[in-house]
Amino acid sequence: MTRRIRSRKRLALIGFAVFAALSFAFAVQGGMPWWAGAFWVVGFLALLLPGAKGLVDEIEVTDLGVSRRFGPRMGKKREEGVLWDELERVEILTTDDGPYADDFFFLLEGRDGKGVAISNELAVKHGLVAILQQRLAGLDNKAIIEASGATQPRRLLVWQKQSRNDAGR
Repeated sequence: MTRRIRSRKRLALIGFAVFAALSFAFAVQGGMPWWAGAFWVVGFLALLLPGAKGLVDEIEVTDLGVSRRFGPRMGKKREEGVLWDELERVEILTTDDGPYADDFFFLLEGRDGKGVAISNELAVKHGLVAILQQRLAGLDNKAIIEASGATQPRRLLVWQKQSRNDAGR
């Protein structure tokens, strides 16, 4: 969640709390029905629920490749993906957005500009590193460890497909 969204959510929570308190205060004096305060309390609680983000971000790892579907929960989702046979390189992108935002991403890049960006949270959930270790000979585990400790923006190459010319040497 970005800082801008967090600050909007915090502002909305404060607004709901203030309106709930004022509604109940007016209800006690008889100037407003009690249900108005209950409305604001329900809105406040809805913002606190874990599923209230309203966004979908999920990956699927199959024998064919990796795909990611993301976007608004109730709207049109975007999809990106790469087939294992078309995978050309794997990089890790780190940012300085952490620790309260995603700051570590696996970039699986394929032919013709196809690819998929996967947050570390999703990668851990689906065991992506273990899958990459099984599928990609020469995966640079040291680079993955180095990237996991990075606090500055970086882009580290952890695997690249060898060209046919390199494989024959």
